[in-house]
Amino acid sequence: MEPFNEAILQNMGGKGSRKRKQALPLHCLETSQPSLSLNGLSTTMHTGHAAASSAFFTPGVGMESQAFFNLEAEVDEDSDGDNVIPSGNLFSDADDDSDSDDEDIMLPEEDVKVTCTWDEIEHTSSLEIPEYPDGEKLLIAPDRFDPYDLFRLFLTDEILSLLVEETNRYIRQESTRARKWIDVTIPEMKSYLAIVIIMGLNRQPSLKDYWSTNSEIYGCDLIRRIMTRARFQAITGSLHFANNETANSKSPIYKLQPLLDMLNSRFKAVLSPGKQLTIDKSLIKLRKRLRFRVCHQDAAQQIRAYKLTTLDSYHLNIQVHCTSTNDDLERFPTAQSIVMELMNNYLDNGRIVYANHIFSTIPLVEALAQRSTFYCGPLAHNRLELPPQVTTGSLKKGDIIGCQCQHGTKVVNWKDRRNLLMISSIPQHDCTLHSYSEEHTSKPRCLLDYKMAKDGVDVNDWTSVYHKSPYRGFKWYRKLGLELICNICVENAWALQPYGPQGRRLPITKFREEIVLRLVQEGVPVAHPAAPERSMHTLIEIVGTTSKDGRRCTVCYRALIASGMLRKEAGIKAKKVLTRCDTCPKGPFMCLSCFNYSHRHH
Repeated sequence: MEPFNEAILQNMGGKGSRKRKQALPLHCLETSQPSLSLNGLSTTMHTGHAAASSAFFTPGVGMESQAFFNLEAEVDEDSDGDNVIPSGNLFSDADDDSDSDDEDIMLPEEDVKVTCTWDEIEHTSSLEIPEYPDGEKLLIAPDRFDPYDLFRLFLTDEILSLLVEETNRYIRQESTRARKWIDVTIPEMKSYLAIVIIMGLNRQPSLKDYWSTNSEIYGCDLIRRIMTRARFQAITGSLHFANNETANSKSPIYKLQPLLDMLNSRFKAVLSPGKQLTIDKSLIKLRKRLRFRVCHQDAAQQIRAYKLTTLDSYHLNIQVHCTSTNDDLERFPTAQSIVMELMNNYLDNGRIVYANHIFSTIPLVEALAQRSTFYCGPLAHNRLELPPQVTTGSLKKGDIIGCQCQHGTKVVNWKDRRNLLMISSIPQHDCTLHSYSEEHTSKPRCLLDYKMAKDGVDVNDWTSVYHKSPYRGFKWYRKLGLELICNICVENAWALQPYGPQGRRLPITKFREEIVLRLVQEGVPVAHPAAPERSMHTLIEIVGTTSKDGRRCTVCYRALIASGMLRKEAGIKAKKVLTRCDTCPKGPFMCLSCFNYSHRHH
């Protein structure tokens, strides 16, 4: 595996460095370089201030190698994670132009040498890629298109049985907790999942506040009716998705793998996607360091998940890539291997894949073209095998330059506020500018198509981030498993609403509320003990004389003790009576006034 470039390796620090520096993407920087000659290599250039058809070609003009710059951000490797706030949306991604450190860790390239001959962009390709014939199809339709029935397309009885069986088995494997454990049932698991979804709709400062009796400020009456806090915490601490005795413990995510495989199979079985698909990554931040690697750089307090979605944010495939801390760095997946794994069932039929700069490499685009699949996305300047006549040089605002290799892969550099490098294998993409609105600047068609494909996914991610349940204190696999069930499955069900007879979507908040109410109806409510009936107390009189058989009034005696009187003196002054309460425990002796007062007020 070849390194990204020498500048990044130098900035990563030595072996004993306490703080490591990460290189941010180079396409986010605006640089200025002198224009030099192109040494007989054909290119096409447009200016943003001219019409789309006014192309001009300037042979004999070359460009000097661009000086790469790196924005550096320090990452403290000794942090214990106490100050890390868990991410609100585990499977949502920020804007592609974000300058955060997590966004800018690019995937390594495939260690494959690609020989490209770059020339002028043409609307032809040497590969014959078929046109995708069909659109999206709903393969499994529910009886009714209400929110709960759509949700049950993914939360199947098989998955509920997995949660119940593995949770109960996990407790039985721990002999110390098995004696006091009451087995979870499927209705009780539905009640548990309903509470998790409610916690995303009604956020409280801490877990105990959901069961607070101070309903004016905290608390949720519905949660208190569904399950006690002790039972919820017991299920949370025992929730399991795999059999520890038979699972492949060599895999770092073996505790999550059965659930992930079942959900991915269900996602693919319910919907056949259309022509355009998107690939993105999500960061799952944790408060504690993990014992396995999830990235080619040090990222022990986060999990990197990769997802394949439709333009309506329907998740088709989700993969979590990680490896043991003792393994060689070369075992980490490359951009090409991740994309090929996500697209495994959707190749060879002319689909288009849109992905951001962490995936974009020339070997990936060439490999997808060989499998009859197009690719489009932004490109980092420090990737290998890029044409220097496009990646280097000084462009004015609005200028565009690009070239195409013999296999049909195009690389385009457009200057707006900064240089934006795009890579595409779609034949319709060229080096011309297109105006999509009278109020906006003309842009390359590849950029317009990419933004249109990503806008729907980004909007759904940002609308769903406000309903994510707080998982503070959960184990990483429980946190991720509940995220898959209570959020990803809900979002997939929400994306299927346009296939119903009404053809429109409910607001996501209303959609979640209806799912909760149906889960509560099918769940098991908490068994509150019935209030005991108020019994009639009876004052009876014993046979005998007061001086011989009488006893001191218990209520009078306690009242004198409470006033500060000594026990001996209180025993003398308390009234001596022959009457006692026949209903109270132990039948205490009472005078008539104390009997009436104590049973009227207590």
